[in-house]
Amino acid sequence: MFIFIPYMKKWIIGIVTVAICSLAAVYIFIPGRLEVSVLGMMKCNAQAVFRQVGQSERWEKWWPGGLSEVNGQKAFRYGSAIYNPDASHYPLAEISILHEGKEIKTKMSVVSVATQDSSAIYWQCYLDAGSSPFSRLRQYFYGRALKHDMNTIFSKLRPFVQNEKNIYGMTVGWGGTPDTFLVATKSFYRDYPTTQDIYRQLDKLKKYIARKGTSISGYPMDNITPVTDSGYQLMTAIPTKRPLEGEGDIYFRRLVPAKFLIAEVKGGDHSVREGWVHFREYVADHERTVMAIPWEYLVTDRLQQPDTAKWSTWLYYPVF
Repeated sequence: MFIFIPYMKKWIIGIVTVAICSLAAVYIFIPGRLEVSVLGMMKCNAQAVFRQVGQSERWEKWWPGGLSEVNGQKAFRYGSAIYNPDASHYPLAEISILHEGKEIKTKMSVVSVATQDSSAIYWQCYLDAGSSPFSRLRQYFYGRALKHDMNTIFSKLRPFVQNEKNIYGMTVGWGGTPDTFLVATKSFYRDYPTTQDIYRQLDKLKKYIARKGTSISGYPMDNITPVTDSGYQLMTAIPTKRPLEGEGDIYFRRLVPAKFLIAEVKGGDHSVREGWVHFREYVADHERTVMAIPWEYLVTDRLQQPDTAKWSTWLYYPVF
């Protein structure tokens, strides 16, 4: 019996030594405050990316997890945590993560890199690892899991924002117009002009063109501009084969050859108005200078086609 006592002491000393070294390693290599961060590169304009991550109403379109409700408000679930965008002001968005009853505040920065069509997202947070070795180990492994989840979320966001149609609802490209003669007229309306208002003005122009003995050479055009405190200005125009001098409130305009940003919108008035909102976002995102008022070509005769889903409208933005 006494023979084993020295060996038992050695085992105890060894176990204690290993335990002390392990504890020391935990305190040395796992600090009391852990940083968790990921960096993502996106082939998309930084402002456009920021709208997707900084506005909760846009998360539903790309969020890889599920949706739930917390305190009567929509919440975004991924894994065992709930993510919610809080305050945001370009280029910084604040996102809170609720995990096991504790809230983690995170910050996401979006900046342009190299060109206007590339951006970098840096997502960062800190975890309180506590003072006990067990707490530090637990937070260390959670930090690794959280970093993995954040990278996975980025991997789902990336293909979404890199598809221009997901961001702006349409594909924007460059195009041009030939040297074009126009006859135009304009009116003011208290409420937003209806389809009937637009075609009433176009009908007036068509009758004038026929009376002058020439023909129409392209799709009808219009522009609706809000006028402060007084409603809207509706301007309509029709391309003609030859120049006409105009009469009364009908006047001559000339559309000189130039390059324009062009996008097609399918759908009714709501889709077109939403298209202009996104088009203006595109122009602002890419820091284009507007040369003149934008306009739209009414490709589909809206009076002849009752199904608004089949309407096609070309949006033109004169910029450089």
